[in-house]
Amino acid sequence: MSHLHNLLLDTLLGTKHVDSAALIKIQERSLTVASPGFSVMPCDVRTLVNGFAKNPLQARREGLYFREKDYKCVRADDHSLYAKNENTGVVVVKTHVYLLVATYIEGMYPSVCVEATEKLAKMLAVHFDKPGGPENLYIKEMDKSSPGEGKGLLKVVASALNQADLLQVHSHCGVGKQLGSRTDPAATLKGA
Repeated sequence: MSHLHNLLLDTLLGTKHVDSAALIKIQERSLTVASPGFSVMPCDVRTLVNGFAKNPLQARREGLYFREKDYKCVRADDHSLYAKNENTGVVVVKTHVYLLVATYIEGMYPSVCVEATEKLAKMLAVHFDKPGGPENLYIKEMDKSSPGEGKGLLKVVASALNQADLLQVHSHCGVGKQLGSRTDPAATLKGA
């Protein structure tokens, strides 16, 4: 099983208030991973991606047709789309790269489904707390940064660990001390 598949299973389905979940790569308009038994057809992928490409107010007025069901939109903006059909619903949250899709059924709390999906969409970053090898690196959930005066905010698409990052992690040559409290190795990155 892939890391992304485990993430969906543990973070979303693990709440017991998400019936099924999927990850759609926005740029490629393709299904990346889905929970067992959750089939998301290419037309459904297009519907969801287009739901964010159109005016969110239009999606809210018209509703959502997903997996052969009509849903009434209860929220539609540039970041999230929530829709329901009687006692079932679908929650879609947009990240920079993916659409996270989660569904709930009767007997599940929609609010827990929404919260779990929104939290998973938060920014994730690689951190370390002590010098050492890769075993000390871990993924940490971060709030979206706000740039200070005279600074900018980059949308990171990819990052590499280079020699300076490795020196920082291993705390060689005093590099770790020079960087102070910085614990996010990523001197080289690719923005969009």
